[in-house]
Amino acid sequence: MNLGPMVGTMAELMERVTALEPHRTAAEVRYVAGLETHAHRTVYISGVWDERGKDAARRLREDVWNLLKATGVVSEPVQDGLFG
Repeated sequence: MNLGPMVGTMAELMERVTALEPHRTAAEVRYVAGLETHAHRTVYISGVWDERGKDAARRLREDVWNLLKATGVVSEPVQDGLFG
């Protein structure tokens, strides 16, 4: 994706970065869903919890399980012990 020249105000730059957030989020969800095992997904999401907090980890986990369910990989979320 070409963002054009990196000139302008800080507000303009932040607007561009914010516009990319849905793409980054979707890419991360696809990446985590594509990990080889549930254990690998749990480790990744645990790292998100450590780095970005519980809310970010919960959102990512829900988005991943929704994608896995929609694609028929799983019918219900695996008990991964992250949220009790």
